[in-house]
Parts: sequence; C-alpha cells; structure tokens
Amino acid sequence: MMAGLPYKVAILDDDPFHQRILESLCEGYSWLKVRSFADPTEAMETIRQERIPIVLVDINMPGMYGDDVLRHCMSLKQGIQVYVITGAENMVLASRCLELGARIVIRKPVTPQTMDEALNDARVHLDRCQETIKNFARRKMEA
Repeated sequence: MMAGLPYKVAILDDDPFHQRILESLCEGYSWLKVRSFADPTEAMETIRQERIPIVLVDINMPGMYGDDVLRHCMSLKQGIQVYVITGAENMVLASRCLELGARIVIRKPVTPQTMDEALNDARVHLDRCQETIKNFARRKMEA
C-alpha cells in the first residue's frame, strides 16, 4: 500500500510565497520528504507514480481547483491523506472537500500550530495503516 518513513508529502500551491512557507513548515519534520508543485497536472501524475501518501493542496489554483486534485487522489485508492488549504472566505468549496474525503481544511494564513496538527494527524493515520499491514502479513505467514 505505502512505503515507510520518511513519508512523502506533496505540496500543491501556485503561489511561490505560500509554497515556500509550506515547504519550510514541513521541512522541520525529519519523518517527511517534501515534494512541491505549482502545476496540479504534474503533481497528480507524480502522486500516482510515487504513491505519495500525504498531499497539501491549495483549494484555488489556475486551471484546476483543489477538489479536483482531491478527487484524483481518492480515485487512486492508495490511502492518500489530503489536507486542503484555503484563503477563501466562502467555505462552500471547503465543505465539499471534506465531503469528498479531505482529512482537514486548513485556513490561511497557515500557522506552525495548524500545520503541526495536520501533519501529526497524517502520521498517526499512516503509522496505524503500516502497523495493520505488518500485522496482516505476520498473520498470513503464520497461517
């Protein structure tokens, strides 16, 4: 299903300033390997090929919305944890993202505390998945 540590995280934001902030916040975690993208199409292909388990996506990008990226990630059925980031006042699209499977919607400006909460949420979830896979494999070998 997914590789172990360090977990890869894909950052999708067309704004270089916000992208750099997200990179800086993520680089503080030794258990993460950061990949950044301004082009959602390139990002979606890389997420699929590299089986990136954590995705941080800006909800409003030129040519594609974050919910499109979210739908793509969910359709891969790889257990990807998607965290949607928005600066929009209208939370209708953010609510739709939660309905589609986003773990958390993070409001801009992103703070170290909100990023810490999101990344720790991702790690706990992915660690549990890894443990479940290991236990399943162990039971299978014992049978």
